[in-house]
Amino acid sequence: MIDKFIVWLKRLKTIYLLVDLKWFIRLRIINLFSKKVKVGFGPVYTDESILGDRKFRIDPIVDAINKYSKIYVADIFTKLDSLEGFDIIVIVKNLDSIDYQQLAILRSKGKIILYDIIDNPAGCVKDFFLEPNFVQQLTGMILLSPLDMKFCKDHALPYRLIECPVTNSKFIANYENKTSLRLVWQGYSGNMDVMERLHPILEDISKQTGIKLELVYHTNRPSGKKGMVEYIRWRTEDWEEVLANADIGVVIKPLDDFHQQRKPSNKLITFMVAGLPIVCTPCEADKLLMKHGENGFFAYSDEDWTSYLTLLVQDSYLRKTIGQNARKTVLARNNPKVIAEQYTSFFEELSEPKAHI
Repeated sequence: MIDKFIVWLKRLKTIYLLVDLKWFIRLRIINLFSKKVKVGFGPVYTDESILGDRKFRIDPIVDAINKYSKIYVADIFTKLDSLEGFDIIVIVKNLDSIDYQQLAILRSKGKIILYDIIDNPAGCVKDFFLEPNFVQQLTGMILLSPLDMKFCKDHALPYRLIECPVTNSKFIANYENKTSLRLVWQGYSGNMDVMERLHPILEDISKQTGIKLELVYHTNRPSGKKGMVEYIRWRTEDWEEVLANADIGVVIKPLDDFHQQRKPSNKLITFMVAGLPIVCTPCEADKLLMKHGENGFFAYSDEDWTSYLTLLVQDSYLRKTIGQNARKTVLARNNPKVIAEQYTSFFEELSEPKAHI
């Protein structure tokens, strides 16, 4: 009895530290009184100050399923929670705390077990690709990158490619002509080195056009300014505003880095919904969203970067056209209702007697 009480206290502390209690209590009430098929997403292991897998994936999808689905009801779980109460279990990225034997028992009881890979193994101790005992317990997989499709086919795993939903709401309101323009990149400072390739290119464009250019790194390092480069320390309170106050988005995902090429398209989605015209060296998932010359530009060489950035710097109408096309694309393709329906249709497919790819 005492042991159970201690476990209950630990679970309560975990929830208190991780989630908005009002949101969590609402979820529990919805699930408690619902007769729908119960879906659990987790494990939740980061708090409200971090976007990551929760804010780009788990939280908005849970809310959207609860808002729109007539068949399913969604909840979250932490590493301390029992999974027995769920009919469908969606393990999102981090499998470090998952007990494979427990999964086998749940699977034997007819539970559907899915792995939402995102970009594992980043942020995890266990590398999904090196865990065959885990793979054996899966009913299917949810992918964000086309590069993971081969793994599923090789292991005869049903899969569905589902992008991240739109999460930010602030966007550019004015694309007017300016004497100075702000280019923006958001991400971890460890991935910032590849962006330095743009520094001399931007300096040359500024000299040629007579327009002052600033490159903003919105990242996890102290704020400061050095020449044309400004560092803004990333905070949940202002990440949307920084994008909406910029003029052009820039993204480089190295073509020779397999991990970067497996990245989801959520960075591009947040830039596009902010109405930013974007120049991008893409990962494979980015290519599904962006059409070159319509809602953004792909740049692979220095010449590409110089050409497309110069066009956007000199032409405010082009910035507006590309930026608004980008926003329309993701609002239609990545709104939470559409993404939730892609999940629930996959659930229905796997619930059929002979689920197949």
